[in-house]
Amino acid sequence: MTKFLSSGAVASLLGTTEPRLNGLIRRGKIAPLPELIAGRRAWAALHISQAASALGVTLPEELRKRAVAEGVETDGGEGAGR
Repeated sequence: MTKFLSSGAVASLLGTTEPRLNGLIRRGKIAPLPELIAGRRAWAALHISQAASALGVTLPEELRKRAVAEGVETDGGEGAGR
């Protein structure tokens, strides 16, 4: 079962802000888009991995393992997307 996080939770996890995450979405760095549930973005491991790579942030080990289990290739965010 896929676990979703809110934009605020993802921003906190990655040490950034919600507006910066929204900027990644607007610039097409996150694809497919996180689903909207009741007007809120629902971020899955795939989306969080993409955001971390775009921001150059290392994912927490637990989340990295979940992303790999869901079939997301991740390098941990080190220098990816630059």
